[in-house]
Amino acid sequence: MTHEKVSLITFGVSHFCEKARWALDWHDIDYEEISWPPGLHQILAKRCGAKDTSLPIVRERERDRVVQGSGAIIDWADDNAEDKSRRLTQEGSVEIEERADEIIGWRCQTNYS
Repeated sequence: MTHEKVSLITFGVSHFCEKARWALDWHDIDYEEISWPPGLHQILAKRCGAKDTSLPIVRERERDRVVQGSGAIIDWADDNAEDKSRRLTQEGSVEIEERADEIIGWRCQTNYS
């Protein structure tokens, strides 16, 4: 895929955006990176057809398709990779990632009682 067909829309500093960047690079998917400023990204995400206002977003211009979120982008990169033996998502990996998010990730809630 050439960069004329795929855009990766990111924030400058975001580990979610970095995961998406790594997935595209791992699979040698050519893309154009576009950085949106925080705050304004909420309006721009809705305008480009995203369901939510979060980044990262992959936009396939040719198919007018939007893929949103680092996990979904990793899956998209796996599906669009030429070398299927280099898949990033292995059996059971989604469950491990979800469990890590619950225990140590940003979703973690501390009970101080």
